Amino acid sequence: MKISTTEQLRELYNLPKGRAKAKVKSKLEKHAINFIEFLDFFVISRFIKS
Repeated sequence: MKISTTEQLRELYNLPKGRAKAKVKSKLEKHAINFIEFLDFFVISRFIKS
């Protein structure tokens, strides 16, 4: 299955709510930056609501 629109994605996964939504950060904290510095490989993504 190929997902190419936000609507198709939302059919499978709802928007985060509750505790998951509270974990969303607009920028990385000091502890996260320190953790990432020790990784060999790291992937980050972001969602822009249009």
